[in-house]
Amino acid sequence: VLNGEKDETLIEDRNPYNLTAEVINIRDVVEHISIRADGCRLTGACIQNDLSFPPALFLFVSLSALALSLIWAFGPALRHRPELVLVITALCLGISMCVALPRDKVGYDEEEHLKAVIDMAAFPGRGVPLSDAIYDQLSVNMYSSSDLLPDSMEETEELDDYLAANGDYEDGEHVFDHDMLKNRAPAYGAMALAMKLGMLMGLSWPLVLLMTRLANLIMYTLLMYLAIRRAPVGRWLLLLIGLFPQNIFMAATLSYDPFITGCLLLGAAAMLSFFDAVRREDRGAALRDFALMSGAYVLGCLPKAVYAPMVLMSFAVLLKPGMERKDRR
Repeated sequence: VLNGEKDETLIEDRNPYNLTAEVINIRDVVEHISIRADGCRLTGACIQNDLSFPPALFLFVSLSALALSLIWAFGPALRHRPELVLVITALCLGISMCVALPRDKVGYDEEEHLKAVIDMAAFPGRGVPLSDAIYDQLSVNMYSSSDLLPDSMEETEELDDYLAANGDYEDGEHVFDHDMLKNRAPAYGAMALAMKLGMLMGLSWPLVLLMTRLANLIMYTLLMYLAIRRAPVGRWLLLLIGLFPQNIFMAATLSYDPFITGCLLLGAAAMLSFFDAVRREDRGAALRDFALMSGAYVLGCLPKAVYAPMVLMSFAVLLKPGMERKDRR
């Protein structure tokens, strides 16, 4: 793309092989466009010069306006309820991401997480008959790779049409049977339930994936809501951590990391509440907080053993039962 004699921009567009057309949105005033095709034959090109407003962008703008309106209208009430601010903001950003992201491998090791979710969604049976279009998404190849993703809304819509027409999970050619690690079942539970519900409803494969990602987002938002609500201090800091773009992105894809993050932060919030109950000499509240802290840490560490030392924090707080009141704070 040439905007002048020396102002040149190179746009490289790589797509999965199941797309029949490539759409590149330049969004600029240009003087000259040159096209080069490597490893394939160029059958035709078309330049469309008009104003486009992607549906996902319209959804994001609408949800953002709604979120800002709610925060402005109920500002005084939300000043002391950061957990509600998190719910409004996280759902606004997360739903926009779920809709805008291609229904393909976009997250970290998403194909491995998809295998586990499909395996759980097969319950009470074993094995799911998958067509080639779905089976390709369970590995990294030329049809499904993080290096080959739709770069425009038009390409994303074509990918959805392809997966809707060819994504068969009832009479597919491949009987998929995956031996999932059972300790990861709690992290995949919400996603598997959503996928199972979508399959029972007979939805197209893109809609099933969208429901699965939305379930992961809702589960993460709920855990962060509980963590902020439980914490006696640092609630706005937890809100900031919960809304980190990386955390929202992971929650809008197939991954067990949002479950881990939510559980560990809930455990940390319960630990702070435990110390506060000890300071107030409220034995009943301290026992409840200790039970919640221990359970959250155990659940958060189950999917990923590398976090197992976090469980020891549940018992480290009891090592000095005779500590002075100022130390308990």
